[in-house]
Amino acid sequence: MKLSHGFLKNFIDKTIILNLKKKVDIFLDSEETIVNYYPELEKKIPEVSQILTKDLLKKVSIYLSTPKPILKAIELHVQLANCAPIPPHQDNFYHCIYPPNFGLKILIPLSNLNSFNGGLSFLNIPINYNVIDHIPTKITNFSSAISKEEFSNLNILTTSYDYEIGDLSFHYLNSIHLSHGNKSKKRESFIVFRFENPKASQNKIALEKYKTCIEKHKKLIKDYV
Repeated sequence: MKLSHGFLKNFIDKTIILNLKKKVDIFLDSEETIVNYYPELEKKIPEVSQILTKDLLKKVSIYLSTPKPILKAIELHVQLANCAPIPPHQDNFYHCIYPPNFGLKILIPLSNLNSFNGGLSFLNIPINYNVIDHIPTKITNFSSAISKEEFSNLNILTTSYDYEIGDLSFHYLNSIHLSHGNKSKKRESFIVFRFENPKASQNKIALEKYKTCIEKHKKLIKDYV
């Protein structure tokens, strides 16, 4: 069975990561209110592209079975001290990419990261595991998640990675993953690059299901606030 996730040890130059962390910290410290998610990070911190070395892009090409993977997004995820957990979810509920092995995410932490201080935990499922129906959440910048009842019925072993600076993990879009929250007293952050095979298509039926869910999420957020 080819798992939906994996780990590469000491793959990125530590100097690149440390320099980028300084710029990310300066950016976050300048924010009036820090949120948990920043899309289009390259517009705020152009130096983030330095992570995309030839070796990394070669790996992505192998994982996506294409010589020319498309970079679709660069995101910054922030785990504030004592933040709430990230509920279990599958990214492909949002992206609706077919086939599922044509979409990949690379997670690169900006400091040591593990399941205690906000690192992700991944269920040990194959890359083509079915996308489970998600329910809307009340979490800002996080629209949908697998329900507690559905998740408890899965009963699947989980892997949590202990990242050091320079390590990365990758996961395909049908991966089921979650975070137990940052239980430390220090802010942590990680960068996620999303890639696609240029031959990927979008499941329109799944996309309509996601659109319905996100509208319910927006209403929950509005009513909750």
